[in-house]
Amino acid sequence: MIKKLTSLALILSLVMSLFAVPTFASTEKTMDIDIGEDYEVKKFEDGRISPVSFAEELTESQLENILVEMGFSKDEISDMGITLKKRLVSDGGKKVKTTPVHATYRTGDGKNEVTFEGESIDEIKEQ
Repeated sequence: MIKKLTSLALILSLVMSLFAVPTFASTEKTMDIDIGEDYEVKKFEDGRISPVSFAEELTESQLENILVEMGFSKDEISDMGITLKKRLVSDGGKKVKTTPVHATYRTGDGKNEVTFEGESIDEIKEQ
């Protein structure tokens, strides 16, 4: 009798846990973004894209659509290679705005300074 009650209590607790789990789920709102060919990605209300596990299967056009949803401009996307596009989409997230980088160099005599500004240190090195 005790074994039956213990088994019944265990089964009831497992069934009750099925109803309790959704209350612990995230309350963050998402929306599904259709990218064609029966593929959808989730976009959170703060603009983040959920990581995409099937990025390798997507066409370049689909990858670019997701990158636009992540906040990248068409110019930025056109400068990216296919490998970078797949990597960014598979990682998910959103583009973060950055502040320009400043670098100041002294000339050989030590008296004059030259300041360069750009989006990255590589851009400054090119200047």
